[in-house]
Amino acid sequence: MKLSAIIFSVLFGLLSNGEVIKVWNNGEKLQWTDFKNKFNKRTTSGAASNVDFDYSPSLLNEDSIRIIIEAKFNTFESWYNPNDTSNYGLAHEQLHFDIAEIFARKFRKEVSVLNDSLSYMELLETIRSTFKMLYAQYNSYQDEYDLKTNHSINTTEQVDWSKKISTCLEALKEFSGQTITLKLKK
Repeated sequence: MKLSAIIFSVLFGLLSNGEVIKVWNNGEKLQWTDFKNKFNKRTTSGAASNVDFDYSPSLLNEDSIRIIIEAKFNTFESWYNPNDTSNYGLAHEQLHFDIAEIFARKFRKEVSVLNDSLSYMELLETIRSTFKMLYAQYNSYQDEYDLKTNHSINTTEQVDWSKKISTCLEALKEFSGQTITLKLKK
């Protein structure tokens, strides 16, 4: 009984202190106040964003399935150096979040073509393997972004990547909706 009360208190405390997960939204950019974790003094980085994309399938009825695919920013796992709160640094972190949204959109695009083609179990397996493949690409892309921009120090590359990411988001705007409903094979 005491353990469940402690867990409830911790969860209630996290939720009452602000949102834990921020879902990507085109009209809403990151703010330094979204970075809730303590500054990691053992690093030379100015900030770290904990961003990701994931999916949640649910069977609606015997004929259809809904898949929610979201790019997410974990506020309590993200931190910044309070002595380095430039808009330039924040823009670099925003692009990490935007990359997560690019791969969420790529995933939505891949999943959306599966309509009427698979049974429930086949669909889940296909979605899982597609996610795994795209997630590996996502990690490589995030690493490449930091490598090429030297964690935002290379301003020329930072500008180029900003344009590249914006172009990708625009090219995939058709897949910006987070929810996909698919018919199952009969």
